Parts: sequence; structure tokens; C-alpha cells
Amino acid sequence: CSGSVSLARTLVLIGLLLATAFVLGCGGDDDDASSPEPTADADLTVNLTNWAIEPSVDELAAGDIIFAAVHAEDHGGHGTSEGGATHQLLVAPLAEGQGAGKGKFGSPVLNLPDIEIGETATGHTTLEPGMYELACLVVEEVDGETVNHYEKGMYTTITVR
Repeated sequence: CSGSVSLARTLVLIGLLLATAFVLGCGGDDDDASSPEPTADADLTVNLTNWAIEPSVDELAAGDIIFAAVHAEDHGGHGTSEGGATHQLLVAPLAEGQGAGKGKFGSPVLNLPDIEIGETATGHTTLEPGMYELACLVVEEVDGETVNHYEKGMYTTITVR
């Protein structure tokens, strides 16, 4: 009888240790989500989350730019009825006086489509000085509802000097 009690206590202890490790492993630093660390070999790292686009910098020098679009697994969201399993990074110039979120950007200079959860996509383009909109234009059907990522706020701007 004492052997089964000892085994039961051991199993409970193992369960508690695993649960503690899971909770600690799932914890995150909210600061990391709002300002992504630059990805190796990228001039600009951009986190794609439900429903935001977060560049590692807001301003950069004109020239050849390597973008890394990160759709992290642990950024939250992605409930079965929420959508957002796939994102996109579109980079397009804004005309002077135009703001982001109005769909008034010029021809895209970079388009990284179909970035799945857990993936990082990279792309290269040359940027001239000016304002650029970074956007996700994915539109998907989720539980009979249309989810438009752009309308949900997946856009921001960067300034190129």
C-alpha cells in the first residue's frame, strides 16, 4: 500500500513541475511584442500580430532594405473564430499628406504574402526618401464572417530619410 501512495505522490509532484514549467514557458514580456528585436541580416524587422504591424524602427535611411516579416506563434490571438492564421506584409509609398489606413498608397514596392503562424518571410527592395505604409491586405472568411485585416488596423507607417 505504501508503494502506491509513494507512486501517487511522485506522479502529483511530476504533474506540478510540468504545470509550473508550462506556465513559466508561456509567460512573455509584453515589451517584446511591441518592439521587435531586429532579425539577423534584416534592416527592418516587422512583427505581424492580430491586428497590428509593428516595425523594429519607425525611421531608416534610404537605399537597399532587407525586410523580415515575423508572424510569431506566441503573439496571442488566433482563436478558432478570430482568424489571422495568415498575414501579409505589403510596403507601398504614401503620397505627401496621406496617412495610413485610408488605402491611398501607391504601387507596392514589396509584397510578402501568405506568412503562416510561426514563419518569417524576407524580402529586399530599394526605398527612396518618403513615407511608406506597411499593411496586411488579407481578407478571409471565418465562421461565415468576413475578416479584413486592414480594416482591423493592420497598417502603420515608416519614414525613409
